[in-house]
Amino acid sequence: MAKHNRRAPLVEGSPSAEFLKAPDGISVRLSGVPPPASTFVADRMSAEKRHGAVSLVFDKLALSPKERVKDRLEVWMAYEPFMAMLASAEAEPFRSRLEDWLAANRHLDDDAAPRLTPDGADRESTMRANVTRIAHSGSEAEICFYAISPNRLSSATADKTSGRIQLEGVVAVTGTTSEVSRFLQDCRRVAEKVRPLLTRSDAT
Repeated sequence: MAKHNRRAPLVEGSPSAEFLKAPDGISVRLSGVPPPASTFVADRMSAEKRHGAVSLVFDKLALSPKERVKDRLEVWMAYEPFMAMLASAEAEPFRSRLEDWLAANRHLDDDAAPRLTPDGADRESTMRANVTRIAHSGSEAEICFYAISPNRLSSATADKTSGRIQLEGVVAVTGTTSEVSRFLQDCRRVAEKVRPLLTRSDAT
C-alpha cells in the first residue's frame, strides 16, 4: 500500500531553509541561503495574470534596435506564492528604504527601457518558482527565485509547524532599482485581480 506524506530526504549539497507553518500557508526564511547560480540581467520587467497563475516576464533588449527582445525569461508562479512575494516587498524596512532611494534618484528614470512590448523574442525560456527574495543596493536590484516541490512541501508540513525544507535555486534576476520598482507596481495591479479569487477560494 502506498504511503502518503512521507518526508523526502534532503539531497546532499542542496540548500535548505527554515519554514514556519501559518494558517494561510508557510513562511520560508531565506537568510543564509545562497543566491541561485543561474543569473539573468533584465532591462524590462512585467507581470501578467494568465492561465490560472501569474507570469513574471523579464526581457533583455538588444543593443540595436532597442525595441527588439534578445532574451525573454518567464517565471511561472501560482497565486499564493505570488501574493507572498508582493507582501515581502511591502514589508518594512525594505519598502521604506526603496521609497527613500527612489525619491532621491528620480532623475535615473530617464534611462528606463521602452515600455513597448514587441512580438516574440530571439530566445525564450520558462521557469517555475514559489519562494522569492528581493534586495537592492544603490541603483542595482536583484530578485532571487527559488522552488520547493509541492510534494516536498506537503510532506514537510504534514505533521510539523516548523523545521527545515529543501529548496532549489532557480534564477537570480538583476535589473535597475527603478525598473524593479516599476515591476512591483505592475505586480500590485495584478494582485488586485488575484486577491478576489483567493478570497473566494477561502470562503468555499
